[in-house]
Amino acid sequence: MTKNTTSNIEAELLKLAADMNNGTFLLGSKLLEVQQNEIYKQWGYESFTVWLNEFSKKAKVKKTKLWDSKKVVKMLNDTGTPFSEVSQTSTKGLYQIARIHKKENDNGQAKQLITQLTNKEITVAQLKNLAKETIKPIEINVVTTPVIELENNKKPTWEINRYQGFVISLLLVACIVFYIANEF
Repeated sequence: MTKNTTSNIEAELLKLAADMNNGTFLLGSKLLEVQQNEIYKQWGYESFTVWLNEFSKKAKVKKTKLWDSKKVVKMLNDTGTPFSEVSQTSTKGLYQIARIHKKENDNGQAKQLITQLTNKEITVAQLKNLAKETIKPIEINVVTTPVIELENNKKPTWEINRYQGFVISLLLVACIVFYIANEF
């Protein structure tokens, strides 16, 4: 891409960011383009995240809004869902579906959830709960460290090792002092 083309993209992004109500899908598409084509490197940034943080300040739009719009568009692209099909659908709901899709990587499930959201068969709150359940770390096979009771005045081994290290350090210092004293 030429310098002129990349500056046009940034100008277009700023214009879209100024009108977040009507530009979520367009803004997300442009952000995805910047990320996938690594255009941010042509602007002198080492990573997309660093560029997005700066762009967020310049556009006066929260980073989360920008990330969310990009994630929604990526999910819509992955599932082959045209923007026109979801133009009247809650973007908050679509974001929750995008979260689920990122974790599950199941296009069929995402498509079904999009249809349910569009038809108002599922609410944003329900999707949010589903996303939390999907993303929640699995708590199976959690290993716990047993507590070992020590007999009456026995010290744990880490405490003994700490004292040994202290004594060795003192001996080393004493040797250095003795060596220096004998040199003079």
